[in-house]
Amino acid sequence: MEERVFLLASERITIKSYLLLLALTVNSLFLNGYRFDYNILTSWLRKQSNPELFKNDFFVNTVDKVQISWFYEVIKRLSFYIDLSILFFLVHIFSLTLMCFFLFYLAYELTGKKIIGYASVLMFSMGIRQWVAGAPQVYYFFVHHSAFSLPFFLLILTLFFKGKRILAYFLLGVMTNFHLLFDMYVLVALSIPLLLAVYEKRCTIKEFVYLIIAFLIPAIPAINHAVQFSGEFKATPEWFRIVRWTIWIHILPSKWGFEIIRNFLVYFLCFFVAFRVYPNKEHKKNVASVLAGLGIFCAVGTFFVEVVPTQLFTQIQVWRSTWIFFILSIPIFANFIYLTWSDSLISKFASISTLLVFGGYVTTQFNDPRCYYETPFWMLPFFMLLSITVGDFNVSEKFRKASSIFIIIFSFIILGETLIPAFEGKYFDIGARRLFVLLLALGSALLFSWDFIKNLPSNRQVAVAILNLIAVFSAVILLRGGVYFPLKGYMDGREGDWERIQFYVRDNTPIDALFIVPPYLAYPDFRFYSKRASFGDWVEGGFSVYLGSEFAEGWARRMADIGLDGRTFFDESFQLERKQYASLSAQRIIEAGYKYGADFFVADKRKGQTLPFEKLYENKSFALYKIPL
Repeated sequence: MEERVFLLASERITIKSYLLLLALTVNSLFLNGYRFDYNILTSWLRKQSNPELFKNDFFVNTVDKVQISWFYEVIKRLSFYIDLSILFFLVHIFSLTLMCFFLFYLAYELTGKKIIGYASVLMFSMGIRQWVAGAPQVYYFFVHHSAFSLPFFLLILTLFFKGKRILAYFLLGVMTNFHLLFDMYVLVALSIPLLLAVYEKRCTIKEFVYLIIAFLIPAIPAINHAVQFSGEFKATPEWFRIVRWTIWIHILPSKWGFEIIRNFLVYFLCFFVAFRVYPNKEHKKNVASVLAGLGIFCAVGTFFVEVVPTQLFTQIQVWRSTWIFFILSIPIFANFIYLTWSDSLISKFASISTLLVFGGYVTTQFNDPRCYYETPFWMLPFFMLLSITVGDFNVSEKFRKASSIFIIIFSFIILGETLIPAFEGKYFDIGARRLFVLLLALGSALLFSWDFIKNLPSNRQVAVAILNLIAVFSAVILLRGGVYFPLKGYMDGREGDWERIQFYVRDNTPIDALFIVPPYLAYPDFRFYSKRASFGDWVEGGFSVYLGSEFAEGWARRMADIGLDGRTFFDESFQLERKQYASLSAQRIIEAGYKYGADFFVADKRKGQTLPFEKLYENKSFALYKIPL
């Protein structure tokens, strides 16, 4: 087992440690890319510097009346001095760097091993989007107040686990002003371990009172704003309907598809196995308490959304709190990989493969942006089981034999489905036969490079490890289509038809014009490139949960007036929404234009939509018409 203590013998945090973390951060940035055009609030920020924009935009003008986060207030002021595209990219680099560093510190605190901290950052690099329940975001490839706030919540968790509770709760109070929802999740997550500490007299009543005070003092502005806003907020039955229509994936587990539930259960069972071997008893108890608190929170919240709908729990969106579980699971899985590493060549390969599958470096589908990938969900339990079976792991011989039989059967099923087209995708959603080749190549490259690195003098190991990572993962970047972070969005040469029609609108229409657009197309938001007012889309409909009944009902009326009746969940497949929008009659478009002052209509030619209006522009996918009023 001596071989497990690799790369650095010392567990002290040194300059070399920070250099390696910086290299891992750069790796994550280059691997996942960056998008400027994925934040719908960019249009609101642009309006602050140019009041002539979006005068007739219902969503932008509603946001103008509320305070979402101190983050956007700071960005708004900085945007007067720094170009927004440059500012966003700098904020993204800052947030990503903090995320990688604070995740390292969290893993280091939970395990006491720097190598597990490095592995955690590496495993975080691709995010774990396809494992999640309730679609909480854990890796952001764009600027958002959640992306900025998340690293600080990791720091809070680390401080709490270190026993620095007062500092943790003070910072938690500060972060209330930046992200009230996430702050509430962390507050709930820490409640059970804190109450246990009080019960076991590891925390005195006096210290408990100090913790409450430390939290409340910096949180006063956010609490005051929340109290005032809640007094004005009226949740009508229509509000409940619209919220369920637009953000069902965050609040309605009963509507989740088989794939979501399957992936989450597979992930949870794998986590349970990894957590069983987690050695630190004190932290293990605290982590278990945090997860128990989250479980109770999700169960209670689901009851008060699904069975007895209430405004508070609907707005809280309890299943989004599971990001805490996924973040805590990363060092637990990294610890499992560390423990299962042994002298056996197969064991090393299984451990490396577990890391590659967990981190998403081997996927069945490469999407754009690339952190939205399809996880081969069956690979994680397969390689974890292989690690346990062939490694120097403390399990019974009966379990080892049973696992070996299961692995042999499982291997034949996977290989048969991979090699025989008639069975492809029947059981495991493989989707691409290159998976095993890619996994074998990456695993082998890391394995043989490790054998080289471990024999180097300790003062050269970090530098060579950095070069090794750059070489291996540069290959992954090339496989994913190269480096991708256009600072201004698709304008940097990768624009498609949706972007092209926005460019035409920006250059050839009045600045105060209002456009009816396909509401199922929200990435990027129509306003982003066109810099013109949008009639509405499904993403802004999701903001109804915070913007109130007046906005929700106004938005729903607009959707109804362009044919959308809310019979399906909005981001499930969009098939009904596409059909309803494409079937709009000319008369109905004229009526909607007259009612809301809309000047132009964007037709989706992919659904065969044509209109007897003056056509101003078209490309392969879309056409722009002038609405005759």
